[in-house]
Amino acid sequence: LPEGPSERLRLLKVDVEGYELRALNGLNLTRYPFRFLTFQFFLRLLRDNGEDPVDLLMLARNAGYQCDCDEAAGRTRETMSEWVRGIHSHTNIFCELEVT
Repeated sequence: LPEGPSERLRLLKVDVEGYELRALNGLNLTRYPFRFLTFQFFLRLLRDNGEDPVDLLMLARNAGYQCDCDEAAGRTRETMSEWVRGIHSHTNIFCELEVT
């Protein structure tokens, strides 16, 4: 894999039924960044697998991604937690790597 921003690594779609956080933790998104990242945000499955859904949002944010939920969810753990409490079904999150 090419290190750093690359035209070859364009889109990563993660749909692993509640194991999205574990799958993304297994990658080094700062060393091997994809331009776009999308994943299922299925609260019940994440929680059933012992994960905090906010950790998944924080992982994307800390890896340099801006997600379509950022305006509603905010940028802090507290505002994200509040946003998550308002979700009553699963949703798909779409993120784009911020260009610096």
